[in-house]
Order: sequence, then structure tokens, then C-alpha cells
Amino acid sequence: MIVFQLAEAGATFVETVIVELIIIRAIGAGIIKWRSIIGASGIVTLIILALNQCQLFSAITSVIAIAGYTVSVSFIYREKIAKTLLVAVDCMVLIYIIDFLVISIIGVVFREEKMAEFLTNSFSYMRILFLTFSKGILALIYVIFSRCFLSVVHFMSWKVWASVSLGIVLIYFLVENTLSNTDITSAFTWFLLLALIIIGAYSFMQYVLLVKEKSRMEMAEEGSRQMRENYESLIQYYRDRQVFFHDLKNHYIVTGSYLKRNEYEKAKNYMEELEDLYPEEPIQKWTGIEALDILIQCKRRRAEIYGIFVEVISDVIQWKLEEREAITLVGNAFDNAIEACRKMSPGSQWIRVTIRNVYEMAFIKVSNSCSREPEMLNGRFLTSKKEKAMHGFGMTSMKLIVDKYEGVMNTDYRDGVFTLTISFYNEL
Repeated sequence: MIVFQLAEAGATFVETVIVELIIIRAIGAGIIKWRSIIGASGIVTLIILALNQCQLFSAITSVIAIAGYTVSVSFIYREKIAKTLLVAVDCMVLIYIIDFLVISIIGVVFREEKMAEFLTNSFSYMRILFLTFSKGILALIYVIFSRCFLSVVHFMSWKVWASVSLGIVLIYFLVENTLSNTDITSAFTWFLLLALIIIGAYSFMQYVLLVKEKSRMEMAEEGSRQMRENYESLIQYYRDRQVFFHDLKNHYIVTGSYLKRNEYEKAKNYMEELEDLYPEEPIQKWTGIEALDILIQCKRRRAEIYGIFVEVISDVIQWKLEEREAITLVGNAFDNAIEACRKMSPGSQWIRVTIRNVYEMAFIKVSNSCSREPEMLNGRFLTSKKEKAMHGFGMTSMKLIVDKYEGVMNTDYRDGVFTLTISFYNEL
């Protein structure tokens, strides 16, 4: 009897660990926390074993097992129950299909029509054989698909739940049929159902990959557009300076002619007109990076056109970021702040940009007045711009740059102020 109990405990523990690993992969929870997973699996295993002492293969045991899988992963990874529940139910459906496929095969091999009833109601060496094969197949399926699982939480909908519900009803009738008569027909039916599940899962994963690739392409296109806009601002600045110096030659000729004729008053008046026409606007060296300083100047000028007060506080910096990456970070942060401020009433619009070096750490902090907390969808801020399909990737492109340098990007909204903070290790 002890051998049977140990086999049952081992199989249940392996099953629980595999299911929790599948859930973690499916929801994209991140790094596997082995100690926590093993501990939680042990607790769920003890609960299931206690229930199995009353009745093997009971519906209540399956429901409690699903609850155990869901709560364990949700608690360990601080995920919402809704994220893990659907995957847990799917896993239980998969377990039933595998179990009854193995039961049907064993029944056909040993020519026992009541094999399903025998294996699901009593402990025996035959049940140990069944547990070994069924959990082995479950482990094999996990190994094959573990690297294919992606974060699919945002695909959850009533359609998916409807499909799972229909699947549960179908499995219920198949289980009843197999319990009453275990033959080659039931084995083939379970095999066909498992094959359909695997093909469906693979097709769904390919669809997810396609959607993610499309999203990546859109993000790259948006990143290119933003980069183009930022560099166009720089190019326009240099063009303005070229026009100024080109016109300066003509102004010099006019002023020189006045001076040669001793018409000093006319020369003075003409110079005053030039001052009004071409007001001096020297580029302030906020960061010491010329392209970045020009970008800040252009963004500041654009914000002030909308009546937005802009304050820039910066150290002279030396970053390990490439110039285009620095422009992307600061340019996108400025654009988002300007867009938010434009929704505010006049007199309450302001932006504060802080760029600092502290020892070997670099910090970028952009705060702005904001009428309400920005809305997010799938990790991206929703934009109010008209071409919504081509926007909303600014924060994502910034996050990619920050991740490249193993930095941290945080956002916060409090009391009408939105703050974006970026920090990264800046050892050159």
C-alpha cells in the first residue's frame, strides 16, 4: 500500500509542477521561481492526495486542483486570477485527455473493457503503469511546447471560454463512454482529440507569433517616424542658421554702405530692425551633446508656442548611449509631455526636464502637468493623436533602449502630475 501511495504522490507532484510551469510560460510571468513553485506544488499535492483517499478521479478533486494551480501561480507572481484561471482549466482538460488516452490504450492492450473503471477506482500496479505513462506524456508535451509558449493573456475572451466550456462538455461524455466500455474506438477518439488539441495549440502559437511580428514591425515603423521627426527638427535648425548667415552678407553690404556715407543714424536703425527680425537665440549647452541640446531647444520652442512653461535642469553628460538613442529617449519623453499639457487649461501647463549624472548612474526625469492618469493597453499608453495605429509605441521604443543598457524606466501619476523616470548604469 505504501508503494501505491508513494507512486500516487510522485505522479501528482510531477503533474502539479508541470501544470504550474505551463501556466507561467503561457502568461509570460517571467523567470521561474523554482523554490516557490516546488513549495506550492507540494501543498497542492497534499490537498489532492487527501481528497484521493476518499475517491480517485472525482470532479471535486479536479476543481480544487484547478483552484490550487491558479492561486499558486497568481500568489507567487502577483498576477490576477483571471490571467491564470483559463490556462489552469486548459491544463486540466489536457490532463483528462492524456489520462483517458493512456487508459484506453492499456485497456486495448490487455483486452479489458472495464479497465477505465478499474484504474480510476483503486490502487494497483496497473495504476502505477498508467501514472508513469500519462505523466510521461504530459512532461513530453511540456518539453516540446515550453519554448513556444508566449504571453497570450490579451487574447483571452468570451470566445476562448466558450470553446473551453464546449470542450469540457465533450470530455465529460467521452469519459462516461470510456468508463463503461474501454475499447479501440475510445482509444482512437482520445488520440484524435489529443492530436486536435496539439495542432490547435500550435496554430494558435503561430498566430501569436504573427501578431507579435506585426506589432514589432509597427513599432519599428513608429520608431523610424519619431527619429525622422527629431532629426528634421535638427535639420530645420541648421537650415535656419544657414539662411541667417546667407542673409547676413546682404545686410552687411547695406550697413556698410550707410557707414561709408556717414549715415550713422540709418545704420543704427537698420541694425535695430535686424535685431527684431533675427532675434539672437543661442543654443544653451544643457548636456554638452550638441545634437541633444539642439533637440531640447527645438522641443522647448515648440512647447512655448502652445503656452507651455518649460524648465530644463541638466548636467554636462557623457553617456554610453548612441546619439540616436539619446535623441529617441529625450525626444519621445518631450513629445508625450507636450501632448499631455496641450489638454490642460492655459496657465496650468508646464514641463520640467531633469538630466543628471550621479557617480556612475545616469538619470532622466520628465514631469508634466496632466489632466488625468494616462490610459494603457497591452503595456502601451493610448494616444490622442488621430493616426492611432501609428502612435503609442514611443514608450515601447524607449523601454527597448533602456532594457538594452539594463536600466529601469518607471512612470507615476499623482495629484495631476505625470512623471517619467529613466535610470541606467553609465560606466563608459
